[in-house]
Amino acid sequence: MGSNLPSTSPDRQSTYNDTPGDEDANVVMPLSSSVPDEHREDDTIDTTTVYSYYSTWSTNYTMSNLPGPGRILGNFYSRAGRALEKHLGRIVDRTSIIQAKVVMYSISGTFGLFVSKNPKKHETGCEVLLACARSDEIRTQLDAFVEIVFYFAERTSEVHSAFNRVFERRNQISDVITFSWKRPGVEYSTEWLFWYKLASRCLSSHQSPVFEATAQFNGVQRQSLDFSHFEGLLLSCDAMADFILAVSCICNYWNIEGIEHYISSKGFRGPALVQFATGLLAWWDAHFFQPDPHWSWLRSTCVLFLTRKLFDGMTRSSRNVDTDGTSGHPGYDALALLAMWEDVHKLHHILRRYFVSQLPHFL
Repeated sequence: MGSNLPSTSPDRQSTYNDTPGDEDANVVMPLSSSVPDEHREDDTIDTTTVYSYYSTWSTNYTMSNLPGPGRILGNFYSRAGRALEKHLGRIVDRTSIIQAKVVMYSISGTFGLFVSKNPKKHETGCEVLLACARSDEIRTQLDAFVEIVFYFAERTSEVHSAFNRVFERRNQISDVITFSWKRPGVEYSTEWLFWYKLASRCLSSHQSPVFEATAQFNGVQRQSLDFSHFEGLLLSCDAMADFILAVSCICNYWNIEGIEHYISSKGFRGPALVQFATGLLAWWDAHFFQPDPHWSWLRSTCVLFLTRKLFDGMTRSSRNVDTDGTSGHPGYDALALLAMWEDVHKLHHILRRYFVSQLPHFL
């Protein structure tokens, strides 16, 4: 029986000279297809399936980020764009810092902004100090730190609220901002680190009880309260910045009365008395660490007066321990009395140091 298919007998060797005969002219060899076999059914191909397959195949070759010169060029443009954007951002930032320095070092400085009754001006003052605090110049940063602490001490509630509004509007976390002021690889002086810690404490997002304690004095007439009113404020202090804020607040509202009465009622163990002495020591440490015009002569004189009042009250109360027969009172503990006098003795030396430092101004 004849067949139109080529012989597969091993005895037949196919050569390049073999040519099909006329009987092979009608034979059509099947074409190879890249369409998967699973898409075939009874030798009939669904045209929709074929289109979908080839469409997917061609799309894969136009995907983004494929290896090749296009990706290299695209990455180059992306990096160049980011570098340009970063450079422009630095230019804008440097410009804002320069403008802030002009305000801070002007004759009126930021004082007019913070004493204004307009809260918007308070926020402007905060923005000026924040810009100077991130300066590349260490001295500019230091001056900004001193001013931040100064205004917190003078107008605690108002300044604290103004800084909070600025951080909230910028969607920033204050602790992250203050952390960025201290750049790695830079050697800072002890003076810089001292004021940096104080300013960071004032701006910390961790709410200090001191801010809540000072809020009770809003609207109170200055120099109208006796010493007992500051017990809660003094007991809320647990850091040097807290003590500086508390002493400045007491300087504003204390009528210089009540030390002896407080000692007679609570003795030398009275917690507010101990905290007050600690706060005065902290304030004087800050004063001598940075004898700066921002710590005005008037403010130094005020704290000097507070120190003298504590010294005088302690002296008179100690004399009464034996003269009025109250040495057996629980409040007059000998160890507590000695501990208090140790702090008072330190304050006494501070007073002498202060007067010596002021002598050149009177010569």
